[in-house]
Amino acid sequence: MIGTSRWVLVTIGSLLLAVGCQAAPEVDVELARQALDASEPQRAVEALSGARDADTLGALAEARLAAGAYDDALETAESAADSAAGSRALALVHAARFESEPALAALDAGLAANPGDAGVLAAKGRVLWQLKQTSSAIEALEQAANAADPHVRAEAQYWLGRIYLFRGWQSEGAFPGWHEETEVRAPALEAFRAAAEARPAWYAPHVGLGTALLADGDAAAALASFDQAIERAPNLAAARVGRWRALDALDRTAEIETEVADTAGSADVRLLDAARQGYVLLGQTAEADALAARIVDQFGDSPGAAAIEAARIAEASEADDHAAVIELASAFAERYPYSARLTDVYGALFSAYAATPSAPVEEVAAAVESNISHRPDAGGYFAGAALLQSRNANVPRSIELAEAGLTATERFIDENLPSYKMEGKSSSALERSRAQAADLIGWGYFLQSDLESAERRLVEAERLTHGLDPTVQFHLGELRREQGNLDQAREHYLTALTVDRVPEPVRAAATASLEEVHVELGNERPEFEGYLTRELERRDGERRAAMLQTLVGQPAPDLQLTSTSGEPFDLQAQQGKIVMLGFFASWCGACRAEMPQIQEAQRQYADDPNVEFVLVSVDDDPERLARYMEERQFAFPVLQGDREMAAESFSVDNVPATFYIDPQGTVRYEARGGSPFGESVDRVSWFIEELKANPVAQP
Repeated sequence: MIGTSRWVLVTIGSLLLAVGCQAAPEVDVELARQALDASEPQRAVEALSGARDADTLGALAEARLAAGAYDDALETAESAADSAAGSRALALVHAARFESEPALAALDAGLAANPGDAGVLAAKGRVLWQLKQTSSAIEALEQAANAADPHVRAEAQYWLGRIYLFRGWQSEGAFPGWHEETEVRAPALEAFRAAAEARPAWYAPHVGLGTALLADGDAAAALASFDQAIERAPNLAAARVGRWRALDALDRTAEIETEVADTAGSADVRLLDAARQGYVLLGQTAEADALAARIVDQFGDSPGAAAIEAARIAEASEADDHAAVIELASAFAERYPYSARLTDVYGALFSAYAATPSAPVEEVAAAVESNISHRPDAGGYFAGAALLQSRNANVPRSIELAEAGLTATERFIDENLPSYKMEGKSSSALERSRAQAADLIGWGYFLQSDLESAERRLVEAERLTHGLDPTVQFHLGELRREQGNLDQAREHYLTALTVDRVPEPVRAAATASLEEVHVELGNERPEFEGYLTRELERRDGERRAAMLQTLVGQPAPDLQLTSTSGEPFDLQAQQGKIVMLGFFASWCGACRAEMPQIQEAQRQYADDPNVEFVLVSVDDDPERLARYMEERQFAFPVLQGDREMAAESFSVDNVPATFYIDPQGTVRYEARGGSPFGESVDRVSWFIEELKANPVAQP
């Protein structure tokens, strides 16, 4: 996400075309427009400093915001709030200050007083996109893109391009379950080009187009776009760095070295930060560090300095230096309260607090509230609720946050359905969030000794997680123990310890509680370790037996596809063999996590001519699939399919999905999703060995 200054700069000019005839004599509208097109907000502020009427005051507020004068921008916008230009500016100022409710209120007021105003609609799209209310943002921007004013059209098209750029090339893993959408890549390029055509002197569409072209693999065209941006805004760091990345993709390193060295001598902090990033690109760490120190020392309040400090926090977090993270992140939040990097900073801070029980409760609670005001989404709410509960602090507030997080989740998923790729992905994401909310609310009630309410919500969380979430199981164990039901408590603790990827604090707490229950049930403490080992082994055997009883018993559909190497494949021709048929996608995190285990299982049967492993990709980006194929080096067929085929043939609405077909062509077993017990290799063997022992389905 670009910094706040550029976020505002890209569109203030749309206000100026309409107000030139109304401006007071001391207002130079044309000069202000030229300054904004060139990314020089302070010059625009000076040109508009004599503003008196509402329209030019709105433009002045946005110019001041772009220049980083947040308080002045707010005061100016409030003075013109009764106009369309003023309400638009007020909304953008509030949004840049992470004040989402006032921003949305300003937009509602502006549209109520000026129905269909294109400038306000464009601002609405930008604010909604910042909140990741994507569908609504696109709707508002598409309306604004039909404006008669070319500056407003350019603004709307640019931000549509920004949304499609993110969704098409940058969204992979940005949020749980999100994946890149290849179908919006062409619209991204079209939107940036339309913005450049509508507002030819403006630098921003060329930066956006260059970024998209570079992501699309067209480095030569990207270089030309970044050069167009530099021609319009010579001091713009994003354009310089984009140019160097394009040159790097073209193997023109010598040019980068020369240009970076020249840029490093600038007195402009934007160019200094560009040079620092250039040195990073070149791998010249010492030079990059020296420039970083200079920027922080001489330009400490700049966006470049904020980026450097945020990187320091990330390094400390990666090194598990929790004390340093708390110190640095707290200072960052105070010094850069409107930085777009605060989301990552608060994430690191919350992790450090979770690992530092001695941190003052008041300090933690204050950070929770600050993060919520900055990030009113499900992640912020849930993280805040969990952190408060870990301290047993302000538990009623933690319950409120969890409830708000659920509401935010439902809106978020509904606004971003295409980013989940498959219906099963979005429904799973919603189910996980509902389970997380139910668990947090239930645990909050437990901490308040409201056991009846706790039971209702924790049982709901167990249902939504299919009994496979270790934290939920531990919480239910604690509840049953408090209720005096030691046998049920023991079962929940054991389940918590059985599933894969148990968080270490949960593992330790569940083990300690289970040991106490073991003793309370009349057993000797020294016997506990042996008991636990035997019990986990017993459960493993029971789970295997239960899975082998889940017969499907349907003939496999006729499946005729082409492998990624161009070879035809007919599933019916595999009769006489046991076939493991797996649907996957290179963008699917769960698929990637279990793929090494699938390959290990295949190696166990590589010499068995009666066992065939086959994968079907539902990728819609052939280049990405090719890169993944190169990475994994599969020793068995990988077929090129698609989501529609998978849904129609095997009712696959989510991946991974694996089917085990017997020699008669009957689907005997299926496994949807990754193994929650970390046993993918064993699970494959269970099914194959069962089919070898019993090759014909019993009626």
